[in-house]
Amino acid sequence: MKFPNVLKIVALCFIFYSILYAQKKEVKIDDNLIKLEFAFANEAYGTKGDFLLENPRYVTTTRNNDIVVLDRYYIKIYNSKGNEKKILGGKGQGPGEFENAPNMYSTSPSDYFCFLDMNYYTVYDNNFKFIDKKLRRGDKAIEKFLEMKNLMYGKNVYSGREMYFISEHEKLYMFMHSIIENDAKVFMCVLLYDNKKTGEIKPLLYVTDPSTKTVDAKEININNVIISPDWGNLSYVPLPNRLIAYSNTDEEVFKNGIGYYKIHIISIDDLSEKMVMTKDFIPMKYPDDFIESFRKQKTILSKETEEYIKKRVYKPYIIELKNDSLYIFTIKILDIDQKTNDIYCTYDVFDSRNGKYLSTFRMKRINYIRNGYAYVIGTHKNGYNEIRVYKLDPSIYGKK
Repeated sequence: MKFPNVLKIVALCFIFYSILYAQKKEVKIDDNLIKLEFAFANEAYGTKGDFLLENPRYVTTTRNNDIVVLDRYYIKIYNSKGNEKKILGGKGQGPGEFENAPNMYSTSPSDYFCFLDMNYYTVYDNNFKFIDKKLRRGDKAIEKFLEMKNLMYGKNVYSGREMYFISEHEKLYMFMHSIIENDAKVFMCVLLYDNKKTGEIKPLLYVTDPSTKTVDAKEININNVIISPDWGNLSYVPLPNRLIAYSNTDEEVFKNGIGYYKIHIISIDDLSEKMVMTKDFIPMKYPDDFIESFRKQKTILSKETEEYIKKRVYKPYIIELKNDSLYIFTIKILDIDQKTNDIYCTYDVFDSRNGKYLSTFRMKRINYIRNGYAYVIGTHKNGYNEIRVYKLDPSIYGKK
């Protein structure tokens, strides 16, 4: 992801500072609610050759329950039992190949798989038939939309985040741009809907980016603008039935030591808000040395960001949303196991059909959830990378 030299934005590891200040202790997980079914793609399981994992980044599944792992330049596909099926991708410039190892990967409810590297996006359908490969910045329709808003890549538009294909012709694309407002540079998050078949382009979300705070527009020599979920995050997931769930930590409110967050459900087609779900949580204050920790790492925070942290008092709660069909999972980093350094999270579960809160549970950080199974990238005790498959108890989904 490249940014202009005048304003160098350092996109930190999404959870770095959350990990830094998570409580490091021995973690008690909800063993009664999760069960490890099996782990695979390691020598202990019997996996061999190119199907062994070198540096797995993402894991997902298909509607046929095949398990898909993005491992450097390769898309490795296993059956539901973890046995080898086929490998796609590879390093190169041809169709389905990657010049740079993809750094983002998404699966839509309609099972279109999109892989993003530094310059291109590559799309496969639900049978892993290659659909398209295009430059991320070469989309003339999107550039026309940006031009109408007086926006331009390399000037005030910064490369996007996730890209979801909800059909062969429709995609969702989130990017960030800056505007000057009251002599300050303000960063905006835009979730754009693009329909190649009809030519329709429209913003589904347009909000101040919670993860990047305002900086003084006159400070053109500023070295870093830090992007961190520790002062905010906008997270969204596409749902079935052409819906989107999103949360914005700038909407969190605090009363008498209790925090409250919101999850919105909106329609892709008419932008109507179908539902707003609210839940309470126990907030965590920023540590007293939080700002100083950045200085020790020679990282510059703008004065505006420091003032925001002092005023907010409490750290944002939600760092990410995931879904299993119409069930929504909010994710909050809980702590780190002092023995293994594994990251553990708290998950709140909702039913988006009726807005009902269903359950809360704790386990290792989940990479993907589908059909009641959670998929986690882990490391075997012998040092091999592996994929772990957990069965989630039906009670997590409000079922007896």
